[in-house]
Amino acid sequence: MIRDTDSKSPFLPAWVYLIPLAAIVLFYEALQPAPRDPSQRIVRFSVLIIVVAIVLMRVCRIQKQFDLFEPLYMVFGLFLVFYPVRALLAVWLDESWFDPGKAAVWGALWASGLGFVCFAIGYKIVLRNSSVRRMGWLARSWNLRRADAMGLGFLFAGLVGFLTVRVLGGSFFYFILLDPDIKAPGEIKPWFFYLLWICLLIQVGALIQLGSWLSTGRRTLWTVLYCILALLSTFFLARYFTVLFLVMTAVTWHYQRNRVRAFQVVALFLLVVAYLGVAGLYREWISPGYNLDEAGDLVQLASQQKELVVHYVVGNLEELYNLSEVISMTPSELPYQFGSTFTPVFLKPIPRVLMPTKPLGASAVFTRQLSPGSYDSGLVTALGAWGEWYLNFSWLGLVLGMALTGALCSAAYQAMKAATEFGRILLYSSFLVVLFSWLRNDFNSATAYGLYYFIPAILALAYITDARPWRCRLAYP
Repeated sequence: MIRDTDSKSPFLPAWVYLIPLAAIVLFYEALQPAPRDPSQRIVRFSVLIIVVAIVLMRVCRIQKQFDLFEPLYMVFGLFLVFYPVRALLAVWLDESWFDPGKAAVWGALWASGLGFVCFAIGYKIVLRNSSVRRMGWLARSWNLRRADAMGLGFLFAGLVGFLTVRVLGGSFFYFILLDPDIKAPGEIKPWFFYLLWICLLIQVGALIQLGSWLSTGRRTLWTVLYCILALLSTFFLARYFTVLFLVMTAVTWHYQRNRVRAFQVVALFLLVVAYLGVAGLYREWISPGYNLDEAGDLVQLASQQKELVVHYVVGNLEELYNLSEVISMTPSELPYQFGSTFTPVFLKPIPRVLMPTKPLGASAVFTRQLSPGSYDSGLVTALGAWGEWYLNFSWLGLVLGMALTGALCSAAYQAMKAATEFGRILLYSSFLVVLFSWLRNDFNSATAYGLYYFIPAILALAYITDARPWRCRLAYP
């Protein structure tokens, strides 16, 4: 329902004026004499995209004060890192793959900017025209004894999962080994992803315990120990799970105790960058099929921080390159998928060894066409939400798909703000896992990561609040 204050206003919403303003800026830029050097032109264009995105983000936000975990801010940050800032880094580092004179590179930058504009518009439309609902079962108070029992049960299950990895995989490091003979698609053990889900239960239990402590102040030492064990468990799973757990912990602290400030974000970002570099080097070091000499001497490389960052951080920001390749390959070499990359979510519980014809996610489809050798060895290259929408429905899919994504994010954020109990934080942080993973990889991977956290979180909340969410009605605030 549209609010009365909006319907009686004789003026258009403020964000509507941004569209012709952006068009005027872009038109003015097009009339300017372009530098002969394509690198200079792409730098100017990237800076222009950043400026327009900053203005659009500020106009379309929900909270008038800075809220780091509002979806619009998170998408804005990832968009900048993956696309315009990545282009600036490519020019600065003079990377071999980056050709500023290539039409596909310009197309990728245009597509990324258009996608963010559509996301912000969809985000703003839902904000102005939707009435927020909240789930009544999330408003129930917690049974602390049940919360303690559930947290302890998740801790026990997670530890059993890691012991099972040691027995079945032969090493606690099974999940983070790079050896292609272990992780080839045809050789992945059927228990791989199911056991991974069990190992992640320790993180969900730690979040439940953290929320209980933030609400009551009880069992401080146990909470600290539990969170340390959960953080250590991520080192045996993947660098990505470490980042996800830190994000979910920060969300919990942000909404239950003190808001995360800008300088804290910068400090955490620098720590994460350092961790990604060192952990990436260590991951290659322990892998049985990897020759460390290919990366240089361990001590020498560890002392060269720039090389570590370029190799293990910048090198993983591949969305701009992949989007440019999708634009150049589709549909001449790679046909449009027309939504097929979104269908694996319905067949998620079925192992691929039992169903070889199970549809592939967008990243796997793209990698199979771009680099069959990498795909056969079990490696895929991240495509991101922008690339997946384009791969399925071309430019129209990019426009409508990113607008729909923005609408869903706005609805999820408003639902979280309408509730009061800690359950909303647990579910909202799980939603952010899906959003973050989809923007970084593809929808298939995002749903997999999301289910790892959503399923135990919903079951735990139903038990802790003594509710049955599938029987509860949606109540208006």
